[in-house]
Amino acid sequence: PKMLLSRSFKPSFRTAAHYIINGMPANTRKKLYEFMINESGRAAWEIRCGKIAVDYKKITCPVMVIGCGNDRIVPPLVAEDISLSLGMLTDVVLYNYGSRAHWPQVECGWEGVAKDIAKWISYG
Repeated sequence: PKMLLSRSFKPSFRTAAHYIINGMPANTRKKLYEFMINESGRAAWEIRCGKIAVDYKKITCPVMVIGCGNDRIVPPLVAEDISLSLGMLTDVVLYNYGSRAHWPQVECGWEGVAKDIAKWISYG
């Protein structure tokens, strides 16, 4: 309901644990959830309804796309589609972390993801 009214909201712990922090150890999810802040209801609704359009032709900088096999918000196929859409127009690199979820930069073993991101940044 808050999304429909464009009000900020914080997902329930159950929703966050299933979709956002599902890649984190179960014993740390509650603590992480406590630090989560509200999401924009308007942005969430517009994304959900497909009202946000991306003009890929306007993207001219190098792009790093990250896909994760256990991401329940942005599935790997969506990351691949984004990569393919951009690949015709700009320099794009797709990293796919098959065993990671929505927050690969803070999940156990984050150092490998951080190393890849740092390597990509230094490339440009």
